Formats: sequence, structure tokens, C-alpha cells
Amino acid sequence: MQPGHIYKLLSPLYLLLWLALSLYLGAHHEPFADEAQSYLIARDASLGDLFGWICRTEGTPPLWFLWLKLWLFFGLPYSWLYLTSVLPNFAAVALFVYKAPFSAPVRFLFPLTYYIFYQYNIIARSYALLFLALTVLALVWQRRREKTLACIAALLVLGSVSAHALILSGGLAGIWMWEEFRKYQNGDRGRITGKECAALGIFAVFAVYSLWLLWPDSENMYVQNYVPSLLFFLTNILYMMASGLVVSVWIMAEDWPLMFVGIIYFILACIWLAQNFRRAFFMLLLPNLLFMAVVPFKPWHTGILVMTVLFIFWQNAGNKKYPPVVRAGLIALFAVQLFWSIAAFIRDRSQPYSAAPAAYAFMQQEDIAPKETALVLFNTLALRPYLSGEGAGSYWDWRQNGFILRINREELLQYRAFAITGEFYNIFKDKMDKIQELGGYKRKIFPAVHYFGLQDKSLEETYYIYYRDKSDGVGK
Repeated sequence: MQPGHIYKLLSPLYLLLWLALSLYLGAHHEPFADEAQSYLIARDASLGDLFGWICRTEGTPPLWFLWLKLWLFFGLPYSWLYLTSVLPNFAAVALFVYKAPFSAPVRFLFPLTYYIFYQYNIIARSYALLFLALTVLALVWQRRREKTLACIAALLVLGSVSAHALILSGGLAGIWMWEEFRKYQNGDRGRITGKECAALGIFAVFAVYSLWLLWPDSENMYVQNYVPSLLFFLTNILYMMASGLVVSVWIMAEDWPLMFVGIIYFILACIWLAQNFRRAFFMLLLPNLLFMAVVPFKPWHTGILVMTVLFIFWQNAGNKKYPPVVRAGLIALFAVQLFWSIAAFIRDRSQPYSAAPAAYAFMQQEDIAPKETALVLFNTLALRPYLSGEGAGSYWDWRQNGFILRINREELLQYRAFAITGEFYNIFKDKMDKIQELGGYKRKIFPAVHYFGLQDKSLEETYYIYYRDKSDGVGK
């Protein structure tokens, strides 16, 4: 049997296995606060609020919320939220396996790497639409002159996924516009089609509208607490270089050897890409690198860099032969990302990613009503989709609260129960112990294993429930 026939035979089996693993892990995944926030916005927010202020306070275009609204219209329960991310990624993986211009090992292994299989697939956030949008765009980009409408539609969808994806789509549109401008400069006006000009004009309007839609709201407490400084920028850059590609570490003394490896890898990769794909590096990668340096950085943001590099290699497939050192660097990237995927699968399957379901079960056991409970931090929002009845509440309003609910001690003591998460307790332990003593509260801890790559971020989703017995009443 020829190699091509073997690939055709293995491809559908591979896709079924990929889908089965994703559905299995998704069914065992406990959504955390960011996933709950999007779900609650899609469930409760009007289109007027969504396009009026919510996108501005969330820092995310509306596509993901609209996608969730569609699913909720058909009755999707919260326990099936993972379908909203797994199914579009499965479509992207199918296109990648059958259409990508890479070798069979790359086509089979890349969908199993950390960002594609886990971070942007099992965790239901707006990034879940990124791989599909970029894959469709990669298929039509080289033929954008003939497939202008399809290409501009793909750019619009890509730009509607997240702020980082908007920057990437803007860079691609900029490359396209530059090509048209060069034709004009060279006197090739006959090669500039009206359809291309109209498409790029539509994108320009979309880009301006998106910037207006996402421009930070001055009333947002999160924005008001943003204090840019040189140290802040340097810390972001340090995390960016060490967190998201080949190592996953904190800025701690014991992690310096690994961090050094990650930084060297990151710098060498940037230098090589800038030398070999100059236009793509400066128009696609560099703008996102600068954006990540000046806004609060999260390690999962670097997935957009991995996908951008994939897009660059896709568009240059067959044109270059890469030296052994570059191949070794790619092998290292694949090896680390695959290792992270395996670790994520094992941990998410065996331990709670968020403690919200366990905390909710305890509240039911103790007959603690939603209206008797204060959710003090944004991270405790993961409880709300499980709650029902009067006083359950809805999505977090960043304009009013910032990260912590604006509630004083006397108001808090009026509640029968309140919930915080571990990082808050560690910072304010003495204050929490005092409130526990004053209110006569008991405390129940529900651990979680919340993480990125190999970074343990479990405190963010470990719940501390402070409660009084029902016989104690509300108030003290």
C-alpha cells in the first residue's frame, strides 16, 4: 500500500480519536471563572449592552458571546459548555489534517499540542475560535485576488475572536494594502481590482469600529488600577519569553535555569523569523509582541504567537529548506507542547480544574440559598452558573467592582455565607480570620488544580467557603 493510501486510511481514524479524547476530557473539565463569565454574559446580557459597554469592559470582541448565545438559544446546558469550543476546533483539525501543506507527522502531531488540544479547546473561551478562523484564512490567503470575498470574510472573523487576533488580522490586511499600494506606485493600476479595494475598505471600517468597541472604559475599576511602568513592561516581556513556548515557570530563584532556556529560545526564534520572514515578522508577530508587553500579560496569550508562526510556515511551505538547527528548534517546541498536553489531560481528568462544583454541592448540602451568599472575588464567579433562584446573580460588572466586590465588613457579616479563593486568603489571612471570629463562621476549603502548562495556579480556583449553620440565622 502506498504512503498516500495509508494517510487516507489513518486520517479519519485519527480525527475520531482526537474528537473522542476532546469530548471525554471536556466532559470532565470544571469551567473556571472566565468560562462562567462568558456563559453568563451570553445568557443574560442584551445585544444593546453587549455592543454598548460589555465588550469594552471585557476587552473581547462580541463573536464569542454571540456564538454562545446561539447555543443557548437551542438549550445548551452549562454542563455541556465544552461543546462550544471542541466542535469548532474539530472542524479546524479536520481542515488542517486534510489541507495543510505539511508532512504527515506535523499534520497529526500539531493538533495534539497544548494550545490546540487543551488551552484553546477544552477551556471554552473566545480563543476556541482562533484555530478555525486562522486555518480557513490560511487556505485562501495565497489566492486572495481570486477569492477576495472569502479572504476578507476570514479576516473579519479572525479579527472578531480576540484583541490579539484583531491585531493579527490587521497586520494581514496591512500587508494586503501595502501590496495594492505598491501596484499603484509601479503604475500597475490595471491590476488593482475594485473588489479588492471594496474588501479592504470594509476591513478598514471594521477595524475602526472594533477599536471603538474595545477601547477601555474609563469607569472600569480594572482599568483605573492599571499603572504602566518600565518595570511592568519588563516583567511582561520576561513572562512572555519564559512562559508560553518551551518552558512554563514563575519568576522565582529556583526557576532561573529553566527561564534562561526559555528566554534564549524565544530570542533566537525571533531573530531567525525576522531574518527569514521579514515582512511577516514585523507586520504580524511584532505588533502582538508589543501589545503583550504593555497590557496585563497572561501566559496563554502566547498561543497566538504559535499560531502566527504556523501561518507563516504554511504560506511559505515548499519555498524554503530549513537548516538542522531550525528543525531541532521545532522538534523541541513540539516535544514540550505535547508533554504539556499529556500533563493537562492527566491533571484535568483526575483533579478539579475549578472547585466551584464541589463548593456548590456543599452549599446544597448545607441548604445555603444564593441570596444568603456573597461571592467576594471575580474568581468565585464560577459558582454562579450552578446557582438558581432569587439572588443568584449574573455576570461580573468590572465597572463597579474591579477584581474584588466593593463590600465593607459590616455588610459582609449580614450574609450567612461568603466565598473567596485561595490567593485572596493568603494575602488577607489575618483579616479573614478576624471576620470569621466576629461572624461566628465556619470555614470549608475546596482545593483545585488550576494551572497553565506546568505553572501551578491552583489558588485562583481553590474555594474558601465561610458559612454559618442555618439555625444561626443571617446576621450576628
